Amino acid sequence: MTTTKLKFSGIDASLEISLFQYGFICAPCALKEYFVVYNSNNGTGFHTAIVQPKNINAIITGNSWANDEDIASFLSFVGCFAEEWLDANFETKLNDVVSYWGWENIVGNAWSEGMTSEEVTEQYL
Repeated sequence: MTTTKLKFSGIDASLEISLFQYGFICAPCALKEYFVVYNSNNGTGFHTAIVQPKNINAIITGNSWANDEDIASFLSFVGCFAEEWLDANFETKLNDVVSYWGWENIVGNAWSEGMTSEEVTEQYL
């Protein structure tokens, strides 16, 4: 996949702020999928992942690994009802679940040495 043609967005209007302060940018890359560039915050740098919104939604609808207590606690954390949250845009939902559960629980472990800030800037910003 060529990433130079992707139209990235983030949780902030500034891609730099989205990537370096909030920890990710993303772009639709296929039908119902997003290409995500993220900072794993575990000292391995920046990584990429493909994330499907349906998998993020499944966590909150009880069709994934989170139990009812986890979901209720998460919704209290974000301050809204499930229906409201499910209507949010992808960037907001990804930011919320990662803020609560962390990257490893959402996209899995990053096993390789990631990109540096300079490398990720050159390639994606």
